Amino acid sequence: MKIAQFASIGFISLALFGCDKFSKTPTPTTSVKAREPVIALALGGGGAKGFSHIGVIKVLESHGIKPKIVTGTSAGSFVGSIYASGQTPYQLQNLALKLQESDIRDLTLNRQGIILGQKLQDYVNRNVGNKPIEKFPIRFAAVATRLDNGQKADFIKGNAGQAVRA
Repeated sequence: MKIAQFASIGFISLALFGCDKFSKTPTPTTSVKAREPVIALALGGGGAKGFSHIGVIKVLESHGIKPKIVTGTSAGSFVGSIYASGQTPYQLQNLALKLQESDIRDLTLNRQGIILGQKLQDYVNRNVGNKPIEKFPIRFAAVATRLDNGQKADFIKGNAGQAVRA
């Protein structure tokens, strides 16, 4: 009887522990690729202070960081649209240094404001090569506020100058 019990315990031990190496799940032979993070750059307004964004873009690129998406409002949409169209930060800097207020500002007296905005629109369109937003090498969105209801308006396609003007 003792031999039968010993044999049973031995058999159970072998079944539980001896086959452990055969029951493991095999290690997959293919590795999972880590996804590259999507970098987005949000540029704010601020008139002439908006040109400080150019320095930020220069530093980012000098560290190998190139955004996949650029958004901007007001002066940020001005800088962002030209950058997203394919201009380098150094080209942007040269544009900013040569820019005269009269290049982009056309004063008017009407119900909608004192700046017409046509010069700004034309300037942006010239500097983006007259490409519509959806043809830019970097995804771009200009963000503005609708005057009729105060809601946010996103411009992700169409006339870049008109989007910046908004």
